Amino acid sequence: MDHQKEIEKKKYRNWVRGGLAYKYLKQGLENFADDVVKREHTRILASINNTAHTNCNFCLLRNLQPLHTCKKGHNGQKICPYELFNCNCVHSKKQPCPSSICDGVMEEILKSHGSLPPQPNWKNTDIKKWCTEPWEVAKCYINAPGYADKKNAADIDASGLLHVFINNTNLHSHLACSMTGNTNIFIKTRARRNSIFHSPSMEMEDKELNECVDDIIAILEDAKEIKTRDDAQKAVTKLKKLRYDDFVITTHNELEVCREALSTVTRMTVELNQLIQKTKVDIDIKQASASKAIDSKIQTVLQDAAEALANNGELKEVEQAIKVLNTKVDNSERNFKQRLIQIENDIATLKASGDQQKTKERLKYLEDKQKLQGELVKYYQKYFLKTSVSPLKQEEDNIKVKDVYVPPEIEVIEEKHFDNTDKMKQKTHEKKYVKRYQEIFQTKKQQNKKIYIVGDVGTGKSFFCKIMIENWCEAVNVASRKEIGDEIIHISSEIDIYTVNRC
Repeated sequence: MDHQKEIEKKKYRNWVRGGLAYKYLKQGLENFADDVVKREHTRILASINNTAHTNCNFCLLRNLQPLHTCKKGHNGQKICPYELFNCNCVHSKKQPCPSSICDGVMEEILKSHGSLPPQPNWKNTDIKKWCTEPWEVAKCYINAPGYADKKNAADIDASGLLHVFINNTNLHSHLACSMTGNTNIFIKTRARRNSIFHSPSMEMEDKELNECVDDIIAILEDAKEIKTRDDAQKAVTKLKKLRYDDFVITTHNELEVCREALSTVTRMTVELNQLIQKTKVDIDIKQASASKAIDSKIQTVLQDAAEALANNGELKEVEQAIKVLNTKVDNSERNFKQRLIQIENDIATLKASGDQQKTKERLKYLEDKQKLQGELVKYYQKYFLKTSVSPLKQEEDNIKVKDVYVPPEIEVIEEKHFDNTDKMKQKTHEKKYVKRYQEIFQTKKQQNKKIYIVGDVGTGKSFFCKIMIENWCEAVNVASRKEIGDEIIHISSEIDIYTVNRC
């Protein structure tokens, strides 16, 4: 199946439109995200009495002693109050911030992180910029790699922005929608984005597309603050157009979505590798902790058993104690096995996500197509888009076509079939004035293969074809810089156009 037929497949078009929906989400959300992140940064600095934005260049995350202190478990083990497995608070050699800044900011990040236990992504942030750069704090809430070099909302994709709103509980006060449980529309939208960009088939059902667009519109129309913003309203207008079957998909649109899909898979690959390594470390820590706890419990059980035998010589209490111990050991082993199964599932997901040959092939085709379009634009502009002031001075073709073009009145004649009273099929012709290129190239949404432009000599048939080429070249150039919706960019190479002089 060639590319033109492929793009006309509805499920593929839906997939591209789904990808564009997240582009529009970012456009509608990024300025709002910038505003609330800056407000949250100001609040954090005020809470630690650093309103003068004094900076600290001394601290490193791996050496920083947090404000909270560890607790002692029943077996003397140090336990983080946030239930973090390897928190700095359990290590005695960590150092507090000499300026009393970094430890305060860290504490605020932990307090406002929505996961249990809190899991800020310290690899995304530069602690030395916490006092001066709001997004260095905000990026701690993005539970995915690849954002360390991002400076503001404009640099961060839709997924990263959704992460920030989901994981920072202090930002929930700026939203009217529920941010808890299955009703969290931000979590649903983020999960759906992953399924779209990880799709090896590059297809999307109508229902899924409509749900995707509806949920994104719901985010951008959140009644508390977002809905009143101009950029959010403009994004909603674009999103509503995505529902239309005749929505124009440009080569530039396709390239954007395919590149974003491959970028997402690459980032997901890194993320899963990190998750696998972290999970293995967590299991080792849990196993060591559980073994120590079980050893302690074994000693307690044996001591209780010895006392029971010494008191009454009965084995009933001993058997019960051993049964309880075995249950605890089994539960511990079961938890380890579940984590290992999760790792295997992550690896399977990683392999599936990495299998993006179809996306790569599509991207290569689109890049080649865009390059060819660029070469055609140069060729047409050099040889076809200049004219002379008079047919008698053909050699003086130094005037731009668009500077002297006067649009002609063009009629499309359509055949109409009907049955007369004698049940005989009759034909009639209906004239319709043309206002859009689409009315020439399509009839009842079906692409025309041959088009004849008929008119008297000198009425501008050839000139019309030239201005059409001019518009196509302009559309290609504009599309490389921003999104457009001009039908002329989608004229198929399979269409033949003839100019015929009327006899």
